[in-house]
Amino acid sequence: MLVTASGVKLLGGPQAGLVLGDAAMVAQLRRRPLARALRADKLTLAALEATLRGPTPRVRAAVGADAELLHARATTLAGELAAAGVDAVAVPSDGAVGGGGAPGLRLPGAAVSLPAAYAGRLRTGDPAVVGRVERGGCLLDLRCVPAGRRLRGPARRRAGGAAGRTGVLRVHVVATAGHVDQGKSSLVWSLTGWSRTAGPTSAAAA
Repeated sequence: MLVTASGVKLLGGPQAGLVLGDAAMVAQLRRRPLARALRADKLTLAALEATLRGPTPRVRAAVGADAELLHARATTLAGELAAAGVDAVAVPSDGAVGGGGAPGLRLPGAAVSLPAAYAGRLRTGDPAVVGRVERGGCLLDLRCVPAGRRLRGPARRRAGGAAGRTGVLRVHVVATAGHVDQGKSSLVWSLTGWSRTAGPTSAAAA
């Protein structure tokens, strides 16, 4: 039996295709002339080794996140936001492996549901928070939001907004997948108003 996987979507490592399974079948594939044209270069292999031997990548951590822990974090965050006057509630939220890396796989998790009107304000905040609008609400999936430390002093005041008043550090990851020239950078800039080279721009989405 053979299993194929993506080095990016399942490991959070370099762009690569992985073939795993019976050694004899893998060896047979390796002998095909086409395998030489498609083989990974040394830089890709080094990056793949670093991914497997180094700290746990965020993708692997997110895929393997504990559903009960996510629910506890969502409940805590929703409670703090509600205490600050925000209509927030913790709700179940199923995740999926990006890019079709594991079709049909359901990842039980939790999200904080906010009124849909918050979606635009969060996207253009600093830092930008990208949630999805579902059934009239803005969902912030805790599987995609790393646990953060609390803000104190000036840092807390700079955070601003409802989320800042709760004292929770807003650390968020925005990721896109695709090939060259498919507009990934333009999409991120449009959603967040942030350019890596120019810093914040005036082209932030409303």
